[in-house]
Amino acid sequence: MIFSPSSQRIFRVALLGAMATPLVLVLVTLARNPASFAKTRLLLWLCGYAAFSLLFWLTSRHGERLSRPWLTTSLIVQIVPVLLMINGICSGSEGALLVVVAGQLAPIFSLPVSLSWVAGQTLLMGMVVRSHFSFEIALTLFASWLGVQVFTVLMSQAVAREAIARNELAKLNTELRATQQLLVDSSKVAERMRIARELHDLLGHHLTALSLNLEVASHLTQDRAQEHIHRQRSQSPSFSCRTSVRS
Repeated sequence: MIFSPSSQRIFRVALLGAMATPLVLVLVTLARNPASFAKTRLLLWLCGYAAFSLLFWLTSRHGERLSRPWLTTSLIVQIVPVLLMINGICSGSEGALLVVVAGQLAPIFSLPVSLSWVAGQTLLMGMVVRSHFSFEIALTLFASWLGVQVFTVLMSQAVAREAIARNELAKLNTELRATQQLLVDSSKVAERMRIARELHDLLGHHLTALSLNLEVASHLTQDRAQEHIHRQRSQSPSFSCRTSVRS
């Protein structure tokens, strides 16, 4: 799923709560009246519920690793045991499992496709119910569970869009921080270059003044002082050159 971890946990808890609804109702009915359901039908119903629970667990646990065709196939396979459960014991609560299927559509399909999927699986449920009960009962269950599924799809689509927007915002924030760091580094380099140029100019002025002073001193002194002045004048250009290279 593309939901954030916190939203994904909350959504899974909600879907698990929906899954528990038909099982609790059947068990309560069985506890009040042990003869309510034939043993064979009850066994088939429980096997269908177990198969649906296993498929949902595998899909929710490994959904991020599965490709879109595999996820689509998994959702189709999840519908099969629900229809078998409705055909075996139609307690009227099996539609909650179709709600669980509807809640898994948002990360895979767009909103129009998800709504079409919901309409199709609810229509199949209504056809199976109609084979056992009157048209009014089938229509009532169809309309009731269709509304719940549409609401679930809309909510899951909203949560998915929020997760996508949050991920995009996190990426933009990361890029902004990287850009800010580049600007800081660029400013530091520019400041160092400015300081280096100022030092170069300052040392150049001092060396020029020193050379002029030595030139004047060479004309005003004699004997051994001349030797020291010439030695200093010969060292000054090399010092100036080294300063320029370092800058």
